[in-house]
Amino acid sequence: MALVTAAPLDLDLWLDAPEFSPGEPVEVRDRFTGRWAPGFEVADVTAAPKRRYLVRRRSDGALLPVVLGPEALAPAR
Repeated sequence: MALVTAAPLDLDLWLDAPEFSPGEPVEVRDRFTGRWAPGFEVADVTAAPKRRYLVRRRSDGALLPVVLGPEALAPAR
């Protein structure tokens, strides 16, 4: 019997994550607590198929030092 292994999953294909546009207000998931933090906006978007987002803090315009995947963002409430 042959052992069948699956290819690594690309979560962007499996998540029903919304797509965001530059300037759109978003909330960012805190990696440590899992809570959503308001007060951010999308600064830039990478090309498909791997959507990644550069995010800016709205209070002072500072860019976050990491590029985030769609699972880390939610529409602002």
